[in-house]
Amino acid sequence: EDHGDDDTSVAQHSDSQHTFSDFVQLAAGKVTSDLRTLFPKEYADAASPILRSFALKEDGRLIGAYVRFLDSKEHLLRDNDGAASSAERKLAQSLLYPMGRAVATNWTNGNRREAGMFLRHIGASGPTA
Repeated sequence: EDHGDDDTSVAQHSDSQHTFSDFVQLAAGKVTSDLRTLFPKEYADAASPILRSFALKEDGRLIGAYVRFLDSKEHLLRDNDGAASSAERKLAQSLLYPMGRAVATNWTNGNRREAGMFLRHIGASGPTA
């Protein structure tokens, strides 16, 4: 049996599968943001050993996954033209708010790639973002 790498060997996903995948990614982004807000990297420098133990220092994989997801949805954010529907505004908020909370909380010791991606979207995504 031939398992080639051409386009015909890749299973096509339904719209409901794409929607479910987007929902999972959005939920994961919110959870990641909440964890990074509750346990900022700055706790690693705290005088209290208990606070130091709460610091979420290794968050690179959490950040990377959400940044890639946001990058895949960039075209949807850039389509905002000021007359965006409520669904488009909600999408922009769902994508950008969680990242914004985490970037603001971890600004001093945060991830530059994440902050750059966030600020690029805010600056270039129209008035809805």
